[in-house]
Amino acid sequence: MGGRSSAARDPHLEGEGPIELTIDIGPIQIYHFHEECRAEVTRALLRAGDLPFEDTRYNSSEWEQARQDTDGVPGICFGCLPVLTHGNFILAQSQATAFYAAELGIWAKGRIGTGSNRIRNRLYELMFLGVHAELQGAMFKCHYGSESFKRKFRDRLPNSVRNILVGIERMILSKAFPGPFLVSPEGPTVADFCVHNAVTSSFPGLRKLGVDLSAYPAILRLTDAVQANLTTKERRRGRVEPPQVPLPEGLPELWYFDSQGQAEVTRLTFAAGGVPFRDIRLTTAQWRDAKSNPNSVPSQLFKSLPCVRHSDIFLAQPRATCVYAAELGIWAQGRIGTGAEAIDNRAVELMVMGVHADLQTSMFRCLMGSTEAMHSARAALDSLVQPLLQGLERLLERKTCRGPFFICEDEPTIADLAVYDAVVSPLPGLQVLGVDLEGYEQIRALVQAVREDRRIARYIASQGGA
Repeated sequence: MGGRSSAARDPHLEGEGPIELTIDIGPIQIYHFHEECRAEVTRALLRAGDLPFEDTRYNSSEWEQARQDTDGVPGICFGCLPVLTHGNFILAQSQATAFYAAELGIWAKGRIGTGSNRIRNRLYELMFLGVHAELQGAMFKCHYGSESFKRKFRDRLPNSVRNILVGIERMILSKAFPGPFLVSPEGPTVADFCVHNAVTSSFPGLRKLGVDLSAYPAILRLTDAVQANLTTKERRRGRVEPPQVPLPEGLPELWYFDSQGQAEVTRLTFAAGGVPFRDIRLTTAQWRDAKSNPNSVPSQLFKSLPCVRHSDIFLAQPRATCVYAAELGIWAQGRIGTGAEAIDNRAVELMVMGVHADLQTSMFRCLMGSTEAMHSARAALDSLVQPLLQGLERLLERKTCRGPFFICEDEPTIADLAVYDAVVSPLPGLQVLGVDLEGYEQIRALVQAVREDRRIARYIASQGGA
């Protein structure tokens, strides 16, 4: 994370031509468990990009020892796996490691195009990383807990994943080019590897768990095509670059409930970049109507929120909507740099967004369910968030950027806005839930600096805050 001072630049296109990477900072190493689990998409992308890597796999006792060592990898991060290192660069969170592997490999080779086409396709790739995580979350419930608990979730699994699978099937069938893949006719990209892994993985995998996929023939064709690509030597072909499709003009729409939740970091990112947007907040009745209307924005995706529509761009998943807001604003303004520097900084943004999602997961448990379940979740909250907060504090202490922010010296980026939201949001937020932040000096300084940013202060005032 290098220090940046913000400066205006050509929105969307600078640094988005063919990438001449100057990143040569040592071997890539992946740390994870012996199972495929959350690291396998990253491994597949490294192999597809012809990027050699060392694959360190822990058993349970080795991992317990490693996570306690906060001076070593991966304990220096957040007490979770996978972790990727590239020389001195350390990255946690599975979506961030997969994104980084694609940046160095198949994306750098032009698989998802250049210029505004690359930006568009990168957003869809990120959306599918979120979809993959949702599928894995549903499948993990079938592997842990009592036998009756696992059996209950295994019975529910086909219905639990139906909206996602229907959405994927529809997207494959409606894409503009022939062939089995989602993003590029030339071969599989992140989206395809995510679908392939969700179907075929030994842990967790839809086939392994007995989900009947016969109703999704396009998904099966994609899965077979990715498998064939993995097992045969790909022929090098001349690339034909399609015409550039610029990012849309006009107001983007953000769809979510009338609360902060998983959409607030996207709202903050729009605000921080000075990007006007239409903030569509649904009541429970309106959300029910939207899910039953096949022409609604959520129904054209995965029947989930948040989602964004901007002319021909439709995006679901909170990290994808947030990154789109950044592409229109703070990233286009140069806050994360360009070229190889931006590759590292985009990965850091995604890593902190992943930590934000983990914090929200723990906090939401304190606000939903039976009174007994909420009290139990609150009792466990401090110990659950401690390694995440300690990891953020260490990350802020190690950064080379001057000032309180992660990446840019004088203005916040997504990472800062995500930490701010995790701390101050009323739904859910660490302060509201009574988590003591006294020992986290760097985090408290960051939160105060975000609050004082002129655009964020204006947004807070518009929402009735002080």
